[in-house]
Amino acid sequence: MDIKARLDKFKADDLVIPEIEREGDYDAYTDDFKILNYKLIVRHHFKDLWDLHNKKISQWYQDIHTQFVDYRFRNSKEYVKNFCPIYLITLNSPPDPSAEPPETKVEVEHEILFYVGQTNQKKNRFHDGHRATQKLLNPDYHQFDKNIYFAQVLVNFHYLGYDYEDIPLEWLKPLGIVDAILTFLEYFFIFQESTELGNDDGLKNRKRNIAYRKWEDLWPSPDNDESGISIEIDSSSGIHSPLLYEIGQTIWSLSLADMYKEQVFAELESDMNEDDDEEE
Repeated sequence: MDIKARLDKFKADDLVIPEIEREGDYDAYTDDFKILNYKLIVRHHFKDLWDLHNKKISQWYQDIHTQFVDYRFRNSKEYVKNFCPIYLITLNSPPDPSAEPPETKVEVEHEILFYVGQTNQKKNRFHDGHRATQKLLNPDYHQFDKNIYFAQVLVNFHYLGYDYEDIPLEWLKPLGIVDAILTFLEYFFIFQESTELGNDDGLKNRKRNIAYRKWEDLWPSPDNDESGISIEIDSSSGIHSPLLYEIGQTIWSLSLADMYKEQVFAELESDMNEDDDEEE
């Protein structure tokens, strides 16, 4: 999807996205906020995880939101960036299947999802190291190819009596709703069984203060038989990942069980409460 073309049409139709009010600050007119769908579009791919600290891969909402505002309202001619805050680290078998791998406790026949995270900061998230790449220094993982993908987030939602379709997260405001959505998506993916290798320590010890809306408000409610959460690959960037394509086709159907939903919300609330206790 060409986001700039989407924005040009947005300008031509003179559409404006209202600021999404904080939970507790809204009245009956703004109490109809509802997420319909999330769509992740994988736009960047890197193979050399050990050189990530040298890459220009910073993802900062404020920078890209400012570019959006300048282009939409101040007649700026430049709109070239996408905000890709969700990253996915995968492992797959070595390129030579006839090579005899060393003994290992980890068995990977095909590409698997190792770690899911979010980044929203001015500098490169991997500049000073990362716990996932530190784990991959373990000899158990030496024989596997390692990949990292960065995904943009598009949101379909209902608000103030209007349905908004394929809105990039960087077009929304304020930052509170953006952080809340990112945290919800991060938890959602981590609770997939396939991330147990890299995310096995969960999301503890992470300071959070983003109870901007009830978590139930962020759970997608798609129309008809549509998927609440999906993944698409930006093939124009030369990216190819059957694994992420497969996850994108199946992740929503695997998450529809009430037990799964309750588990995600319970973990989110647990971390919120722990943060509150630490601040007292």
